[in-house]
Amino acid sequence: MERIIRKARLEDLDRLVELEDICFAKNWSSQTLKGDLKNLLSYYYVIEEDEKIIGYYNFLLIAGEASFNRICVLPEYRGTGAGEMMMKHFFDNHINEKIDSVILEVELENKPAIFLYEKFGLEEIYIRKNYYGKDLHAVIMERQGI
Repeated sequence: MERIIRKARLEDLDRLVELEDICFAKNWSSQTLKGDLKNLLSYYYVIEEDEKIIGYYNFLLIAGEASFNRICVLPEYRGTGAGEMMMKHFFDNHINEKIDSVILEVELENKPAIFLYEKFGLEEIYIRKNYYGKDLHAVIMERQGI
């Protein structure tokens, strides 16, 4: 089993759409992903295991703030270190890009993800009630002073 993380390419679009459909209730369309892949402020990375894309992450970098839009791992690979590998990749490879803070949102009930983000120094700053739907709240997490 070999895992690598690399920049996403337009050729990955169909697979990213598949991951969206599997991982998110409110998935992004092919058109949205394609436009975002071309956005110079948007960074996309995929994680592959034995040349199969098993997850990806995306963030926007604007005025010193890295705002994560997506962190996605296929359900059968959750709990295997893929998410941690992506977070480590982010912090190891983007610390020199004048990032002052990192911000993201995660579903309140997604305790494994919250634990992972806390491990990388993100802290809860507030809750967005009903963000994902009725009684589905988002935790906004941030890390300052990177």
